[in-house]
Amino acid sequence: MAPPMSQLSNSDVAGVFYDHVFNHMPAHLLHIDNSGVRLINRDDLHHIYRPEHATEEEIALQTVKLPNRTREEVIRNLVAQKLQYAILSHRWSLGGEATFQRVKENGLEGDSPGYAKLRKFCDTAGKLGCKLAWADTCCIDKTSSAELDEAIRSMFKWYRNSAICTVLLTEATGQSSIQDDPWFKRGWTLQELLAPAKIKFYGSDWSPLTTFSNDKQNTDIMHIISEITGIDRGNLHYFSPGLLNVREKMLWASTRKTTRVEDVAYSLLGIFDINMSIAYGE
Repeated sequence: MAPPMSQLSNSDVAGVFYDHVFNHMPAHLLHIDNSGVRLINRDDLHHIYRPEHATEEEIALQTVKLPNRTREEVIRNLVAQKLQYAILSHRWSLGGEATFQRVKENGLEGDSPGYAKLRKFCDTAGKLGCKLAWADTCCIDKTSSAELDEAIRSMFKWYRNSAICTVLLTEATGQSSIQDDPWFKRGWTLQELLAPAKIKFYGSDWSPLTTFSNDKQNTDIMHIISEITGIDRGNLHYFSPGLLNVREKMLWASTRKTTRVEDVAYSLLGIFDINMSIAYGE
């Protein structure tokens, strides 16, 4: 056994780290620390988390927690924990959102409702133990067709891989009023409901709607959401994407609307685990 706190070889952890960052995480994230919030890219994650500084002691502790796992699986779990991120699910504000270019230049300094929402989301993510966060308004460079294409194709995976999905229901003041929130009628929010393993619902003032750390384990709110969406409790708790039960999945999506007509199809790619060309306006 290696001596306590000995560092691993770069190749032992770095390969897992880079695979996780480039294949399982978003291209841009918000980094939250004591100095504030800034927009970062995948390369920045190496400088922030320094995978070469991982130790045998950390691996040993993870091995105790994860018996019967291979060394690579243990390292993957450790890397995922270090890079855990919160992800936002919401409806876009008519009053203006914080865009990629604006946040890159000015951070979260802005007066629009979108900036206020983003600041509150980052504050909430920090309180939930996440130093990384992702929001579709500012973490996708939509001037890059390649990045937009990757984001649309990977959206389901990014929500599934998140440590927690925070859902903002802007017209809800409690569990009894969530059935009227427009969030349940938007196309993209279907996969944002189904993909995450852990989800937390917040009302209009960012107050949590339950006392649970994971609302997918809350019988009461899951019953209400099942009634609203027509999705059975089993699929709400853990959904497996794919081409089984196509009619049922299409029924879930049938009452939902998207701003762009193309998004009717694109918002279902992750649900059915399929790929198609992304081409707006064609």
